[in-house]
Amino acid sequence: MSAHLSAAEGCRDDVTAFLRELVAIPSPSGEEEAVARRVVSQMKELDYADASIDAMGNVIGRVGDGATKIVLDAHMDTVGIGNAAAWPHDPFAGKLEDGVVFGRGASDNKGAVAAMVYAGRAMAERDLDGADVTVYVVGTVMEESSDGLALGYVLTESLEGIDGVVLGECTNLAVYRGHRGRMEMRATAKGLSAHASAPERGDNAISALAPLVAEIDDLHERLVADAFLGKGS
Repeated sequence: MSAHLSAAEGCRDDVTAFLRELVAIPSPSGEEEAVARRVVSQMKELDYADASIDAMGNVIGRVGDGATKIVLDAHMDTVGIGNAAAWPHDPFAGKLEDGVVFGRGASDNKGAVAAMVYAGRAMAERDLDGADVTVYVVGTVMEESSDGLALGYVLTESLEGIDGVVLGECTNLAVYRGHRGRMEMRATAKGLSAHASAPERGDNAISALAPLVAEIDDLHERLVADAFLGKGS
């Protein structure tokens, strides 16, 4: 392990410089092309076996050619900057101060993109420690607006037979081994307007949805806690 940590420490300056470049490229969800091209060019410069952009705009770099297939994923898009005046530094300057890179996406999630790109190079230099593994370093698009949609596309359309995925999401450097998942739904109730003097002629859409809201509240109490993942909400 110490050898691996030493190798990681040895490329700290390169990773930091690359991260600052990525931060300097605005990439709100749906506008990731420029940053994707920069990531691909870096992969090629680091002698990845293959590096390309898929039909959806995701970057896929490959290291190794083994039987077990692992994906390292981090998303390239960011949310907006909001009030620019509220930033202590230019959000696209990638300012380095006291060992910290400041800017939009520096943490979420371009820091992980930069780290994983160089991790791929480090693994290739060690010949994957002899493991029978293929590692795909993936930079996904539109995570901020569509969550895991792009990664799902990579796993089902761009690649096949993936055995495991490591996400580069922000966790304060803790290792998280699972996710409870989520569900989204859309409920529509159609009402009928009526004059206040004759409300019985109408149909109140808000009242129609009230039982659903109450049921969702009750569902929260009925959700079963998982021994490992804990209780959902």
